[in-house]
Amino acid sequence: MDRIDLHAHSCVSDGMDTPAELIAAAAAAGLDAVAITDHDTVDGWDEAASAAAEHAIALVRGIEVTCRHQERSLHLLALLVDPSEGTALAQRLASLRASRVTRAQRMVELIAADYPLTWEEVLAASTRDGVSPRTLGRPHIADALVAGGVVPDRSAAFADILTRSEYRVDNEEYPAQEAIADIHAAGGVAIAAHVLSGARVRGPKREVGDRLESLIAAGVDGFEVDHREHDDAERALLREIVSSRGLIGTGGSDYHGSGKPNQLGENLTTAASLAAISERATSTTGVLHP
Repeated sequence: MDRIDLHAHSCVSDGMDTPAELIAAAAAAGLDAVAITDHDTVDGWDEAASAAAEHAIALVRGIEVTCRHQERSLHLLALLVDPSEGTALAQRLASLRASRVTRAQRMVELIAADYPLTWEEVLAASTRDGVSPRTLGRPHIADALVAGGVVPDRSAAFADILTRSEYRVDNEEYPAQEAIADIHAAGGVAIAAHVLSGARVRGPKREVGDRLESLIAAGVDGFEVDHREHDDAERALLREIVSSRGLIGTGGSDYHGSGKPNQLGENLTTAASLAAISERATSTTGVLHP
């Protein structure tokens, strides 16, 4: 397999496509394999699996786990984990999803003091083809602001309103070290997603190095090297680290459908990296091959 994209979202979280539409789009983009990595949920897995069989494309089942590391937001791609509800990971994700609803409701209250916005509008804007997301977040608030004519698109909402400090409400705390341990206990592989992206990590080179080293010490299996939010220097740094430390480097589009400009296949993972992920995983989930 030459074209493998290990980071994509459906409307089960904050994407615009249903899981089946996501798989169809991946096949149309000429991908050999794609990962469904919705935020903090596995609810799209079954529909994606059925669509993958129909479109003869390999499916990597995963989750993008929301956590914190060194007082910053961090996302971990949890690939090939056991989806059973009894795992510590599943229990923590259920708590995170509930916290996301409370967080979104509070943000809507704050924003509504200055802009026309209601919780009912957020719920309506978040529903795709009768499917309500299992994971509510800021993108759904953005969609409601777009629908209400407050901003022209999601990007504009995030460039202004959704990043203002007066509207900020933090997610439930899930320390990255605990999340990595929970992913491993569920038989999965933990890849730090877009770990060097944008303003979240700007700082002295030493601080960036310390951040990456602390994740390695916590047991992370690898880093998402190729992502549109990483520039050439950041990609080179991550590529050198995964090579020298025996870690796994991946690439992904972070596709969300029409909600973001990201296109399926714009960044890819090698077949060797996918094989390494399969070898490290200890669950029975496995890659679904056509």
